[in-house]
Amino acid sequence: MPETYEYDAFISYRHLPLDHAVADRTQKLLEAYRPPRGLGKDRIGRLFRDQTELPTSGDLDDALQRALASSRFLIAILSPRLKESKWCMEEIRSFKEAHGGKIDH
Repeated sequence: MPETYEYDAFISYRHLPLDHAVADRTQKLLEAYRPPRGLGKDRIGRLFRDQTELPTSGDLDDALQRALASSRFLIAILSPRLKESKWCMEEIRSFKEAHGGKIDH
């Protein structure tokens, strides 16, 4: 697990209209959020969401694995059909594995 992270969080979601809209809105709100003074950080850093961060070509599986390992937190958009998504479940499993099985991220 890296000491420093490229991303503050990785956003995992199903590619369904409502889930996509929630993921997009969540990213925009977090990127615009300014924490209260004195917390040691003036803003939330970079967020990973496939729509905004993935390259248009190349090995997407490797890119996702690198992003998961280099993200401090995982934000999973929990919709009723999340468990049906093999990709989302794999992202959650891979994130836990990359962070030593910890669930506090």
